[in-house]
Amino acid sequence: MTAKYSDALPLYRQEGIFKRVGIDLPRSTLSKWMIKCADLITPLLNIALDELRELPMIQCDETRIRVLKRSGKKKLGNSYMWVLMGTRKDGSQIIYYELGPSRAHTVPLKLLEGYTGYLHTDGYEAYETLVSKLPGVILIGDWVHVRRRFDEAVKANSKSQRLIKAAKGLEQINALFKIEREIADLSDSEKFDIRQEKSKPIVENFKKWLDETNSTVPPKSLTGKAISYALNQWPKLSYFLNDPILRLDTNPVENAIRPFVIGRKNWLFSDTEKGARASSALYSLICMAKSHGHNPFEYLKEVFTLLPKAKSLEDIEALLPWNYSKPETPV
Repeated sequence: MTAKYSDALPLYRQEGIFKRVGIDLPRSTLSKWMIKCADLITPLLNIALDELRELPMIQCDETRIRVLKRSGKKKLGNSYMWVLMGTRKDGSQIIYYELGPSRAHTVPLKLLEGYTGYLHTDGYEAYETLVSKLPGVILIGDWVHVRRRFDEAVKANSKSQRLIKAAKGLEQINALFKIEREIADLSDSEKFDIRQEKSKPIVENFKKWLDETNSTVPPKSLTGKAISYALNQWPKLSYFLNDPILRLDTNPVENAIRPFVIGRKNWLFSDTEKGARASSALYSLICMAKSHGHNPFEYLKEVFTLLPKAKSLEDIEALLPWNYSKPETPV
């Protein structure tokens, strides 16, 4: 498990490694082990998801996964791995992976039913549909995706008039990120005050600039698309000014989904939905363990030793990554 989900070493390669040292351990056996172990950690993940839904802000992202043997009528095409993550008061992270049959809003809707708080995402349209069915949720926009579009426009139009306009937009966005770096370690009240003093005028000027510039560039140019994207994301982009727990970026959830993306480059696809769901569970637990500084191998060994012995909810909760502490070795 550690080799596959922490080190991105596919099971077929592990099968070959075992074979070189004289151990006949077929990939099919390894796959069954992954599925069985994923089932065993269900109590931990259920508690993690419950605690995640209690947080005031959740970030969400999704990426494709190819599953060869899909159920249902549409057996061809991509499934999607969805990731929800949030930060607890003590700074520790809850990371939850969920396999979905599609990129539709129905997958996170099932996970976030009844949630009240902020949902921070990129500009994918399905999130708009999602929050329309979650009246207690406020959708927050991502300045990184806005900046990325202006940056692309600047790099692609080095000698045109549009470059000057794109660069002007990029300059204002970068000024916001500079302020965020400077206030990163301040208290919430200090962040709020500085954002009101320094960031708010930049945001207001940027919106005014977007409105004035929108009609002066070809809508299908990179600059035009960047401006249109930013305007379509308004007012979601300005909410961060009024609540210091909000961020400009969705970098935390993008970092949370990165281990899966790296692994996917090596193993390319999942054979069955059962295997893909097992991967979602094991990625959840291992990514959380690593984010809390635990050695994933040692942590998993403790979980699979102690979880079967748990007799109460408290016993299970003690094994959550943010509660777990490695037992001291007797002298």
